[in-house]
Amino acid sequence: LGPGSMVMHGSHTFFGAWLDNLSMVAYILIPWIFNLAIPGRWKDRRFFIVYGSTLTIYAAGYWTLGSDLGIGLDLFGLSIALWVISEVLYRFWSRVLLWFSGLVGFGVAGIFGITPAVMVNDIGRYWWVLLFWMPAAFARHPPSTRRTYTPWYWAGFAFFMVAYAIWTTGVPESPRCNPDSILQAHAVWHLLTALAAWSFFKFLRTERCVGARSVGHGRV
Repeated sequence: LGPGSMVMHGSHTFFGAWLDNLSMVAYILIPWIFNLAIPGRWKDRRFFIVYGSTLTIYAAGYWTLGSDLGIGLDLFGLSIALWVISEVLYRFWSRVLLWFSGLVGFGVAGIFGITPAVMVNDIGRYWWVLLFWMPAAFARHPPSTRRTYTPWYWAGFAFFMVAYAIWTTGVPESPRCNPDSILQAHAVWHLLTALAAWSFFKFLRTERCVGARSVGHGRV
């Protein structure tokens, strides 16, 4: 994440923007593809093939067709929703939930200001909502592991949401954007998202096989 952002901010070139976005997607793909691998009972080889292929296609598509891959797809934004959806399936897996899990994605989109009404009225632009049900297609079995969500998952979630709220005040369209200020919203965004990334790393390290002595500790 760091080198890509450094090149983008330091060069203000297409290559810098490409590398910055590629680094963000490289990060955000890991948790939701990993969440598909566990209930899908993938071998490590399959996980790395799916992850590497997805990242390679994105890299080539961004370079040749633009950030939306020529199909109006924001893979980073979609991946946030897929992570939350797949995490809900991981934590509360059931055959009934598989059918309704995609609805979680609408809730995630709503947090970022995209309501279901907006999506339905412009389905040509928001066609990718159909991918909200992709995790359900792969989560064919209940996961054989468990994670402890408190405190690290919720800390990461909080850090990211606060970072996003601050980021919106630093865009050119915001009346609060002041390029001459010593304290820059975008700088705070980077600091808080770094804390979010660290928190999610700590969260994923809590994963234990079902039945292991260290699982749970009575917290979710």
